[in-house]
Amino acid sequence: MAVDAYPATVKVNKPRRRGLLDQIGASILFILRLILPLVFLGSVFLLADLNSWQSVYFLDPFFEEELAPFRPGEWLKAGHLIFPLTYFVIHLTNRRYGPNLCVGLVSVFWLATAGSIVWDQYVSDLIYVDITQINTRTVLAFAMGVIVSQAMAIWVYEVTRGHPWWRAPLMASLWASGTFCLIFFVGAFYGSDLVWVNRMITYFALMVGTAIIMLVPYFLLKFLIRPVKGTGYVPD
Repeated sequence: MAVDAYPATVKVNKPRRRGLLDQIGASILFILRLILPLVFLGSVFLLADLNSWQSVYFLDPFFEEELAPFRPGEWLKAGHLIFPLTYFVIHLTNRRYGPNLCVGLVSVFWLATAGSIVWDQYVSDLIYVDITQINTRTVLAFAMGVIVSQAMAIWVYEVTRGHPWWRAPLMASLWASGTFCLIFFVGAFYGSDLVWVNRMITYFALMVGTAIIMLVPYFLLKFLIRPVKGTGYVPD
């Protein structure tokens, strides 16, 4: 059988290079998509900060006599219970837009936070906070714990997303909670006289409980907050 010495060539369509207008449009869309998640994330942090002095005692009766050293009433504040909701905002953003926008969300949030602190210290006299009265070690441990744990939440959600629907938000919250507790409590209190190990275990348990409870609103919102077209994600 004769073989064609000149086989038909296959035409390959090269992807169209993005022009300047396309890049500008993509950047504007990226910024617009950041606004609502940034508002929610900032609101949760603000709410946690405003309630950082409100003591919480209703959990103490659940700790029997043998668990008395773990009772959180002496140190637990309402802000501690609100803080894990930041991961919930990140999960929903990741579900909707993917990890790239989540990284942008966290980056913009911390840049805005740092900028507000600088403004408050050196420009504005409206809400003055004396940073010399702040425990630097505790602040650095908290900031590092939050930043690393948020990055962990984004990464774990991405690698575990899919079926079943609860796997990604639950696993991301568990890993993020463990990362935060380890970095913050060890960084802030290791070597001190404070019984910080008990507090770390108790707070991690509370964060795990919050992660499980927040699966309910996540389940209800996942029908409304679906992955946008073009991300390649299939709604679970």
